[in-house]
Amino acid sequence: MFYYYYPVNLTLEENGTFIAEIENIPEVRTIGKNKNNAFFWIKDALILCLNERKKYDIKIPKPLPPKDGQKCVEIGLKFMII
Repeated sequence: MFYYYYPVNLTLEENGTFIAEIENIPEVRTIGKNKNNAFFWIKDALILCLNERKKYDIKIPKPLPPKDGQKCVEIGLKFMII
């Protein structure tokens, strides 16, 4: 199976929550009560977005290279509508 690895940007907000986002897919963004929670939810947001892009024949950007120490979300093609 082929996998994509999308780097995740995690940003601490003033209220103590974390924003997780995929830099080159701006509509993929979520919030979590901590880093782990935000990272957990970003995978769901990414899967939903990629499926919608595939459904409407919108280009799916390839992942950007991760920065040093940056966590990535692994997405296999099995998650995508064929």
